[in-house]
Amino acid sequence: MGRIQSTVEMTDPAPAQAITQYLGLGGTTTSTPEVCPTPLPSMSSAQALVDGIPGALPRVLAHTFGRACIIGAGLFISGFRGKDLMRGSIAGAAAIETFVVLYLKFNPKEPPK
Repeated sequence: MGRIQSTVEMTDPAPAQAITQYLGLGGTTTSTPEVCPTPLPSMSSAQALVDGIPGALPRVLAHTFGRACIIGAGLFISGFRGKDLMRGSIAGAAAIETFVVLYLKFNPKEPPK
């Protein structure tokens, strides 16, 4: 049986240029590309907390709890049980939420007024 060989020739450089421009790797662009055009659900509550909006903390805690449940499911499947499962899921969710809040605090999209 012979090997099937395939080659791809790129006759139109436009797709590669579009990707390069989107990633900000070349050329001049007037705006920074959005990495995640649809923000994560917890992003709004974290931004509200950073902005000092009253009532933001319960939303942040609810999102952290939901994230802990997802992480806990993964830890459970991988064999964690009992206190280790609880500690791992809560610590993982808290670490992620802390990162999101600190990232938003120190990397604002708009300069402070």
